Amino acid sequence: MRFNLDFNAGGIVEGTPIAEVGAELLEKVLRIGSGEPSRAELLGHDELFCITRI
Repeated sequence: MRFNLDFNAGGIVEGTPIAEVGAELLEKVLRIGSGEPSRAELLGHDELFCITRI
C-alpha cells in the first residue's frame, strides 16, 4: 500500500512535530498543484472525486 500514498503523516506518531509534517504536506500540495503527477496519476487511476452529503 505504501507505493500508492502521496504523503505519509505517520511521522507525527513517531515524534516528528506536527508543524514540520504540515510544512512538508503543504510543499507536496503545492508541487502537485503546480503539475507534479500524483501517485494515482502515475499508477494510471482515473477515478473521479466527488463530495456528497449523506
